[in-house]
Amino acid sequence: MSTIIAKDTTGYIVITQSPSATTSASSLTSGTLDAARLATSGVTAGSYTSANITVDNKGRVTAAANGTSGGTWGSITGTLSSQTDLQSALNLKANSSSLATVATSGAYSDLSGTPSIPAAANPSASVGLTAVDGVSTSFMRADAAPALSQSIAPTMTGNWIYSKNGALSTPTIALTGTWITGGTATTTKPLALIEPSGTTSTGWSTSGTGLGVNAATGFAGNLIDAQVAGASKFRVESDGGISIGGTTSSFPAWARGSFSNYHFSSLADKSGLASIAGAGFEIRSGTPASPGNRLAFLGVVSSSAQLFLSPSGQFGFGSADSDAFSTRDTILRRAAAANWAMGSTDAASPVAQTLSVQNVAAGTSNTSGATWTFAGSRGTGTGAGGAINFQVAPASTTGSTQNTLATVLSLATNSTNRAIGFFGATPAIQQSIGAAATDAATTQTLANNLRTALINLGLCTT
Repeated sequence: MSTIIAKDTTGYIVITQSPSATTSASSLTSGTLDAARLATSGVTAGSYTSANITVDNKGRVTAAANGTSGGTWGSITGTLSSQTDLQSALNLKANSSSLATVATSGAYSDLSGTPSIPAAANPSASVGLTAVDGVSTSFMRADAAPALSQSIAPTMTGNWIYSKNGALSTPTIALTGTWITGGTATTTKPLALIEPSGTTSTGWSTSGTGLGVNAATGFAGNLIDAQVAGASKFRVESDGGISIGGTTSSFPAWARGSFSNYHFSSLADKSGLASIAGAGFEIRSGTPASPGNRLAFLGVVSSSAQLFLSPSGQFGFGSADSDAFSTRDTILRRAAAANWAMGSTDAASPVAQTLSVQNVAAGTSNTSGATWTFAGSRGTGTGAGGAINFQVAPASTTGSTQNTLATVLSLATNSTNRAIGFFGATPAIQQSIGAAATDAATTQTLANNLRTALINLGLCTT
């Protein structure tokens, strides 16, 4: 230990003791040690790359090692423009701001490769019902749109509304395909079919159907209902009824409706009226809710009305509103080919018939009746007209066979004149018998001429 005595600026005496070279550093409480006197930390002196170091609480480096580098770069000196290796690497990268609006095949943060910019192209695929994984590396232009495939067969589950106005010669919805024919009653489906899911239809015409409607079992509404301003004008009901012109539910018939205070209904089912076996078509006065008398009836069973048409070709007329054919008192029927007959079919006790024309009403004074004309068939040119024959059936021998008809009066023409014949005689023209007799000789001649004329007309025979 050495002692130094000195005087400071204030005039005081300062005594300083310097430690000797052998003094322990741990005994020092102040002052500074030079580098030569510091103890080693065990860290090898040198430069480290991406160094991993450890520092103690005294600020001393107690461990150091080289780390892992993200890349090898040359020494950076001077300005940025002179860093040729760094600048060259940056020049290989695309400007991220210009890539923000286009698709790329590389990530912006990937500096190891160069992103490729795809080319624009028009769509080459159509929109269908399923997703399609594409392979093209092009992108679609902003004003492009893919076409909708016309071969798709979608099952729609939402509500569709068509608001397209009609146009001349151009229907809003048109089904222009060929109607299918030639399959079975199950496979020959209609061109347009309205049918609930799960409902089966096996009764279609093999010749084809345009519009088909098939309701599920138990459906009790209308298959078709055409309306005007909310009023039904034509409908086909689930029971097969056809309503025309509006009606009420009291007539669930196969054909019914109202036409200027007349209605039509099925004979087999007309609620509110007497039920009648069989089926037919009738016309009644009144309304469906309040039907009046039956005016006419067309049917396939023995029934009656003011007019009746039976399956055998009989027209029946009567005054009673009855459903029994026996009440038809005036009947016109087909007896054979080109043969009209009055009265019902042949019977053991036939009913006498009268054919007449309209008369002057009783109470009308001094009025002539109308002429009734029977017109025969007319010929042409030199052809004679057809005859009008009146026939009866004379009695024959005992038996049950119908007797043969015989002509009792024939009205006809020859080549130039009108003719008449009685009792099967050939119709003869008007006869001439000469002038009135004045003596016995001329009287004899006149009598002979008269005899000849009567024979010619068929009024007498020899």
